Amino acid sequence: MDPQGRHVRGLSLKKHESLQGVERERGITTVGPSSPAAPAQDRWILNLFQRFDEGVEKLFLTYVDDSNHWRRMTISYKCRDAEPMSLELDLSSLASPEDKMSRIWESIYEHLHEIRFFDTVTRLELRTIDSTLNVFVRESIDEVIQYPPRDIVRLFFDSGQFAPFEICEDELVLDSHLYGFVYRIQHGDRYYVKKDIPGSDAIDRFVYEIRALYALRDCGHVVKLEGIVLDDTLQLVKGILVGYLENGAVVDLLGGGVPWRDRCRWAEQAIRGLCDVHAEGYVQGDFTLSNLAIDEQRDAKIIDFNRRGCPIGWEPPELADHPASLYIGEKSDLFQLGMILWALAMNDDQPERHRRPLSLKFPQEIPGWYRNIVATCLSPRPRNRLCAERLIRMLPQTSPSFSKCGLEDFGQSPTIGSFDVETDISPGPIYAATEVPTRPVSFSKVKTQLLEKSTLSKILGHKQPHIIGLQDLFEIDNSIWLSMEDHQGCNLFELIQKNLALEESIIARICRDVLLALTFLQLQGVVHGNIRSDNILMSTTGYARLSSFDFCFEIENSPKIRDIKGTSRWVAPEMLKEEPYNHKVDIWSLGITIIEMIQGIPPYSGLPPSEAMAMVAKNGPPRITGRDEGEISEPMSLLLHSSLQVIPSSRPSADVLLLYPLILDSAPRSAIISLVEKHEAGI
Repeated sequence: MDPQGRHVRGLSLKKHESLQGVERERGITTVGPSSPAAPAQDRWILNLFQRFDEGVEKLFLTYVDDSNHWRRMTISYKCRDAEPMSLELDLSSLASPEDKMSRIWESIYEHLHEIRFFDTVTRLELRTIDSTLNVFVRESIDEVIQYPPRDIVRLFFDSGQFAPFEICEDELVLDSHLYGFVYRIQHGDRYYVKKDIPGSDAIDRFVYEIRALYALRDCGHVVKLEGIVLDDTLQLVKGILVGYLENGAVVDLLGGGVPWRDRCRWAEQAIRGLCDVHAEGYVQGDFTLSNLAIDEQRDAKIIDFNRRGCPIGWEPPELADHPASLYIGEKSDLFQLGMILWALAMNDDQPERHRRPLSLKFPQEIPGWYRNIVATCLSPRPRNRLCAERLIRMLPQTSPSFSKCGLEDFGQSPTIGSFDVETDISPGPIYAATEVPTRPVSFSKVKTQLLEKSTLSKILGHKQPHIIGLQDLFEIDNSIWLSMEDHQGCNLFELIQKNLALEESIIARICRDVLLALTFLQLQGVVHGNIRSDNILMSTTGYARLSSFDFCFEIENSPKIRDIKGTSRWVAPEMLKEEPYNHKVDIWSLGITIIEMIQGIPPYSGLPPSEAMAMVAKNGPPRITGRDEGEISEPMSLLLHSSLQVIPSSRPSADVLLLYPLILDSAPRSAIISLVEKHEAGI
């Protein structure tokens, strides 16, 4: 056993060639003949190379064995103070990581079949001692990836008719290595691009990419998500399959004889693709020439959503002194779009190597409208970079997608755009309306001091099934009119007031839907700000859906917002204490709503609002009353305890709570449908 308590197997090689025997330590099993045979070198893939202090170098590899099983491994060695004539000394003289990998291959490939590889990540540590190369085989605990469960990833596809197919990784045939952890593979008679999770620190970015690609599945300017790659148990997600674009990335095409006609078309498609990305509430985050690829019809598509951050040379001025991955957003996307458009105009594949600011002296063939778009995107001030939707309007023969609505549009029979206002249907400023001539909708009138128009614009037209459909937005004087999908069903408050029994599994289902909605909003940088029972709609189709966006607001970077938003009994402690807050306030409010579902009323309901807020600020998380502690299950207690942490940083985010046992075991949608039907029948 090594000092960490893991199994270690030593393999001694004389002069990098002949096998001398297997070193054994306490309790170690000798490598047997049933181990996999050594793979051919073209199935031994270098994913990543790193150099550390003290002369340590590390290679991250993937290889596909003869049984077509994809394995992860690392190889490390120390070049400093290497013995004469040793492999380590040879490696220190080689500059290319690929040459280093080939040299290692030559030294040990004949003996790989004698190594029993771990199912997770196998680490080979090379060390020459007294002219003998020793290969120590360990499980690389630090590189083991906690792959996301298949059942959780499938939740992302709950709303759509399209869902990517699922396939076991061992069924994929490796064709070639593209870069990093990305491969061209064959399945059936088609080629795909397989993208693996590079490491545990990339899981969040990987999940973000799945959600983005699925949300953009109908966009013609974004690569299509085709499949989900599963492990051999079919329970864990190891990667994704996207469409293979045979003409490659734009970076590999520029500098040659690509005519301006094609480059101009790719520029417009890049603008339209980014507009779709932002309209769905996502950011590209790494928008470079390498992430814009050309398909067989010679059309451009955006291909990557890993949010790694702006690479060196591509960062906008405001990110020059910041860790880019923490500050990326729509404005950084727009600046990188400007660099792509500049490169297309100049037919230059390395715009990042040019001195800033980039010269706007373009070749004569570049039209004025194109120059204006580039100048707008490359503005040093983020506020001057117009959104992608407005950039589309700068394209020739492109009409605006909407027009402003003024007070003069209203007469004796109030009409907003194509909507006729009919009746007041709520104690608040919400009105029934009919969209002419198609279907009923609802209007919500919101005061501008409560809500910035730009906040709602980020989620307008979304396709998230757990948020009420937001169709259009109109500004008149000091009010914002929001047209919404007409809801069929009731709200959660009405169910609670009717004393309909809410079992824990049903509460879990409602929480699951709300958490999915909050996860979506967080990705847009939006906080709902007013989670409570009467703002959770229960639809006849079995969905719990968030509504009422009067108090929603945007969180940008590290906010220091001190205004109290929301409804008193649901307000988080940090808001009451006038401390900075963020999306975690929605988690607290959901915790209070859970108490409301359990005991029938919110905490401190018998006190005036000011006293209720004082109790929360003074005492912290409220307790459930009217129920014995034994009636609350441990999974429910865990969910409540986590949601009602006083310190915001101790409160899990919505996507983490989705993995809690209670949420995973929630009731089916049919249970919600049954409750709503009972309510509407007056039972």
